[in-house]
Amino acid sequence: MATIKAASPLFRFSAAHFIFFDDGTCEPLHGHDYRVVVELTGRPSSAGLLFDFLRLEEIVRDILRPLDHRVLVPRDSSGLHVLERDAEVELLAAGKRRCLPREDCCFLPVPNTTAENLVAYLGETVRAALQRAADFPHARVDGLRVELFESDTYSAVWVGDFGNAG
Repeated sequence: MATIKAASPLFRFSAAHFIFFDDGTCEPLHGHDYRVVVELTGRPSSAGLLFDFLRLEEIVRDILRPLDHRVLVPRDSSGLHVLERDAEVELLAAGKRRCLPREDCCFLPVPNTTAENLVAYLGETVRAALQRAADFPHARVDGLRVELFESDTYSAVWVGDFGNAG
């Protein structure tokens, strides 16, 4: 078994968000310079290769690119009401109204843009992209770990597998 870890300088994105709390309040819109680390675990080939680092970098970067310099908006939130008018988005939550250009928003299939939900979204998205990649060694790679840092000191981790037998 081997683990490869990719912490590319390209695995960074800057984004704004706000989260809802259990008491129905929400925090102010603010931003982070996020950083992502991806690990694959499995059995290397006879040549000693688990998966090409540069190919992994390409796949992850393509997933992160749409998030960069956007406002991350939870599409599945019960606490957020979204009105889209022409090129504008109006977000209504916890008595606050935010109007933003549509092109500045990235709608994500999460109930809240917490680090925990964001890393789960990224983990599932990376796993799906790898499973679709023709060059991905399905028989050798068993596990995936994604860590999302929202600062130097705070991160959230998602761990998943590829359901391989053997």
